[in-house]
Formats: sequence, C-alpha cells, structure tokens
Amino acid sequence: MSENKTTLYSYTDRDIAEAKAIRKEFVKDEDSDLEKLRKIRKGVEKKGQIPAFTLGILSALILGAGMSFTLMTTSFFALGIVIGIIGIVGIALSYPLYLHIVKNERDKQSAEVDKLTSSIIEK
Repeated sequence: MSENKTTLYSYTDRDIAEAKAIRKEFVKDEDSDLEKLRKIRKGVEKKGQIPAFTLGILSALILGAGMSFTLMTTSFFALGIVIGIIGIVGIALSYPLYLHIVKNERDKQSAEVDKLTSSIIEK
C-alpha cells in the first residue's frame, strides 16, 4: 500500500514579490502602446541630443583655444579672436541643430505615433 503524501507550501507576500521580480528580469512582456510611444519620444530626443552635444562641446573647446591664443602674445591675438568667433558660432548653432534633427525625426515617426495614439484613445 502506497500512501499519497502531498506537501502544501505557503509563500509570504515578500516571496511572491521576489518571484515576480525574478520573472520580470527573465521574461519580456510585450510593451504596451503607451510604452512604445514613450520609447519613440525618447529615441527622437536622443537622436537630436548626441550631435548637438558633440557640436557644443567641440565648439566650447575651440572657443577655449581661441581665448588661449589671445592671451599668449600680441602676434596671436587676431588669430585667437577668429578662432574664438568660430567657437561661439558653433555653440550658437548647437541648439538649432538639435531642433532641426528632432523635427525631422518627429516627421519620420508621425505615422507610427498616430497609429499608436489612435489605438490608445479608441480603447
């Protein structure tokens, strides 16, 4: 005669929360439409930030080089002014560059955003 033994386990809320966290690490759920919209917006902004920051940083370095040239000797003063102006122009153009790239990316993503927002609004 075999005896059918069953063991019952009871888990605490903390154990259940830990199990859910582990599952979340390993199993990717489908993103909701709202999450997709957030990713699109973040991606569009990041595509504009990278070149704008790069231009701004390089231009600031060029401006600093121009300032250094103006402080060296009088023979480099005019060259320092020209280099500094080039740096200032680059810094001034970094934000319009960001706006231009973001506008173009928004235009590219508009159809996808429209589709996703329609599905959210109509639900």
